[in-house]
Formats: sequence, C-alpha cells, structure tokens
Amino acid sequence: MNGYGIQFTQPEPHRCDTIDLKTGKPRASGIQMSTFQHAQKIRSAISHYYGRIQQLGMAEWREIGEGRAKGNPSVAPFLCNYMVSLRRRKVRK
Repeated sequence: MNGYGIQFTQPEPHRCDTIDLKTGKPRASGIQMSTFQHAQKIRSAISHYYGRIQQLGMAEWREIGEGRAKGNPSVAPFLCNYMVSLRRRKVRK
C-alpha cells in the first residue's frame, strides 16, 4: 500500500518504470520493462472500472478520513504526476 491508501495487488503499474518504486534505485538492466503505452492502458482500465463500473465518474480522488478515500483514483493528482514523470523517463531512455 502506498501513502495514498491504494494497494496494488499486481506488480503491473511498476513494470513500466525504470526505477524501483520501493527503493528509489534504478532497476537491473536484465529486467524487461513494459512501455509507456502499456502504462496508459493500465490507467485506462482503472479509469473504466472506477468511472463506469463503480459509477464514480471523473470525480477527483481524495482522502476523507482515516484510511478512507472518495472518488476515482485514476484521476488523482499523484497518479497524474506519476504518469507525466514516467513519460519523461521513457522518452529520455
């Protein structure tokens, strides 16, 4: 679980990043990483799930109390910032 109360059950979002998000260090060169387009597809699937299936629409995700949140996590500011940063790192590589 990250500092925002979202728990990733699969390592999918982290496979796209050249940096290990737990340690902050670059990943080993032998590890195959997914593309930025793959990360966009993951985010799109999350947006669909929360926006359509959970009927949260595009309401911005925010904490409302002790370990509770409201809204669509795919439009959370921290995820938007992460995607911009990931794109920069992928383009630079």
